[in-house]
Amino acid sequence: MMTIAHTPIDAIRTTTGKDGNQGKLAFEFRRPNGEWIRIAGLFEESEKYGRCYARITTEPSAWLSPIHDRILAVLDFEEAEAFLRCETPQFEPYPGTIIAAPCVSPLKQTTPGPQGELF
Repeated sequence: MMTIAHTPIDAIRTTTGKDGNQGKLAFEFRRPNGEWIRIAGLFEESEKYGRCYARITTEPSAWLSPIHDRILAVLDFEEAEAFLRCETPQFEPYPGTIIAAPCVSPLKQTTPGPQGELF
């Protein structure tokens, strides 16, 4: 049975495009006030694969489109609560303020982050 879920995270990290011979550029997206970013998703237990989680993506806002062709579906607190009640919103580019900044690629991280080693 599929379950609606949302995941609170501190930042969205992604890589995109090419930077000459350096490879892909890495970016980090955060809320300016440090609030959690809530990401819409679906959760399901699978006999074959175990716990499965899918994050929902949507079109990027105008400022993000030069960096990436999509973004995770970001929900404000009230939208996240409505999403959990199955009052499914129309996922659109997030209208709130998100700060984008270059960062070190999480794929090049040499020490585990605060959540530990994932793979």
